[in-house]
Amino acid sequence: MKYIFCILFILGNIICLSAQAIQWEIIQSNNPNHTISGFKSYHKDNIVMAIIEEYPAPDDPGFSKIRYAMVIRTSNDGGMTWHKDTVSHIARVINGFARVKAFSYCDSLTIIGVGDSGLIVRTIDGGKHWEKMQQKKYWNFRHIDCKGNYGIAVGTYGTVAITTDAGKTWNIQEKRFSYLFNYAQCVSPQYMIAHNVFDCRQYFTRDFGVTWDSIQLSNNCYYNPTTSIFIGDEISSVFYYDEMNGLAYGRRFPDSTDDYYTAITLLGKTTDGGRSWQFNDDTTNLPIKLSVPTLIQGFKSSPYIFTGSFRTEFMYSSDNGQTWNIDSTITALIDVNKDCRYISFSDPTTIYCGSTFGLFRGTIQQSTNVEDGSNGNPYLFIDVKPVPAKNDINLRIYGLYSISSDFSLLLYDSMGNMVKDISQLAQKNQNGAWADATIPVQDLTAGVYVLLFKAGTAHYTKKILIAY
Repeated sequence: MKYIFCILFILGNIICLSAQAIQWEIIQSNNPNHTISGFKSYHKDNIVMAIIEEYPAPDDPGFSKIRYAMVIRTSNDGGMTWHKDTVSHIARVINGFARVKAFSYCDSLTIIGVGDSGLIVRTIDGGKHWEKMQQKKYWNFRHIDCKGNYGIAVGTYGTVAITTDAGKTWNIQEKRFSYLFNYAQCVSPQYMIAHNVFDCRQYFTRDFGVTWDSIQLSNNCYYNPTTSIFIGDEISSVFYYDEMNGLAYGRRFPDSTDDYYTAITLLGKTTDGGRSWQFNDDTTNLPIKLSVPTLIQGFKSSPYIFTGSFRTEFMYSSDNGQTWNIDSTITALIDVNKDCRYISFSDPTTIYCGSTFGLFRGTIQQSTNVEDGSNGNPYLFIDVKPVPAKNDINLRIYGLYSISSDFSLLLYDSMGNMVKDISQLAQKNQNGAWADATIPVQDLTAGVYVLLFKAGTAHYTKKILIAY
């Protein structure tokens, strides 16, 4: 009975915390002369970087010359303190206009930024010194993503640029495709993608841009360049955890232009590298309406997914996209006319949101991450694969425990109800060896479960996440 009470206590904490799963704090508040125009975090070292435009430039207090200074700020303590570096000071906004629009960490010290007029800047000391690598071209870069030495940048006129040496040199392909690319991702050195929002098509290369192929994310996609109006699906961004599993975020418009402003949320998932997508547009309680989706972001070891938009509908899911919530806390912190368009994880429990209002840090409460633990036996361990589980859960149990008549392996749901007694599936081995068990879970709904292992006086709890 005491073990059941323990499980109920743990699950009770889960339910209590789920009401407010994310605690937000303001890292940088509103300043009429500062606008965050992009930011990124590097999760391995809790580093955050924000691009901030200053209007007007410090040496031009008047607006007659329309000057501004482009400033990049970096932080290695989660936004508590910042290093400031002026990248460019542009005299005329229309002629000779260039600013950094996006950037990415290759590693903790190497950062690459791209922007207008073919601008590429690079630092190899964490932002203390910057070097211009490329500029004075007629296209504008829109996005960049790096992993180690490999990176891809995309922009207008279907331009793509690829580096294999952390930004030292670039293979730039001008006007490679139609329209513009608004999103890129270096999923791995063997899989780089460029996303075109106008025809719902994703282009990818596996040989650093020598050859390209494409995937049609939706067949219900039409963009009228004359009226700048979408009919059907607009898929604004995609995000891949790995080469096979990814997310998509956008909105679905009616077939006529009469109700153009009544679009609804469009969310998609793929498990085959983007070749096929499962869209869930049954989101009547989460209307996008006037908002414009920008990003969808996840963290591989976390069940949380976040979306950003050009308005205040900041959505998150705590169960790998099965259900969604509008975060009312951060909506209250952001002015109604502002937005929350930039999002980035620094670790599985910390999410940053940047907007024209300021920079916010959200701490994810461990509401769906039950702490695994035993009754003090350091030699009791359970390995669970895959995470999250879909069809079967594969367990490997190791421990110095005694096999007794009350050996049990039980699975509980989030309400504390026992849903499976799987004791008979495990091999009752002697202590000091592995025991294997395969648990079918196709009959269970998606969510968080708790596995209770008990053998004699030894017991162990382990979270189980099921997502379809």
